[in-house]
Amino acid sequence: MPNNSQGVQMERIDRRQLLAAGGGAALLSAIMGTGLVSAQSAAQPTGPVPGTVIRWLLRYHVVIDPTTVSQTRTATTAGAITTGPFYFSGPIYAEGDIGTDGAVRTTATLKGVHRAYGWVFDAATPNAYLIQTFDLFGLGKLTSTSTTVGTSVVTGGTGEFKSAQGEQRAAILNAARGAYLIEFELNGGSPGM
Repeated sequence: MPNNSQGVQMERIDRRQLLAAGGGAALLSAIMGTGLVSAQSAAQPTGPVPGTVIRWLLRYHVVIDPTTVSQTRTATTAGAITTGPFYFSGPIYAEGDIGTDGAVRTTATLKGVHRAYGWVFDAATPNAYLIQTFDLFGLGKLTSTSTTVGTSVVTGGTGEFKSAQGEQRAAILNAARGAYLIEFELNGGSPGM
């Protein structure tokens, strides 16, 4: 498992650029790219007491499949975000399997499937409520919920994650290609214990 001192280079992009790129890119960035800096600026804990797990840190790369991005309401302006329900999904890869250009490396390892759905309640911001599931093959499923402002709460899971508690953060790797770093910080005793 990678340590939390690894740096990930992130693309800086503002919401006007995203709106110009189209509604799908704007929606994805608004929803997925809100906990950006917190994943890297959080104070690093000192080492655990031998034999005691104080937290688990899991990091994956997600690429949103643009064919799955759906809003059921039609915007009055092409490429704009509307209020109402949305859905998107995409594959989960091991950390490092996606380049900063958003391309999947030829040696990438598929780790699972990500799904997100929710409700955009302020298209101007844009702000939304969302529920995300991360189905990690052979391990179980993690579920998180949040608004697009801040860190997501890990609400539970299945399999190895059946008693999971903690936080989930996302950082943009490449907004135009829908590529993100997903980080789970789970409390000790959560997965596999």
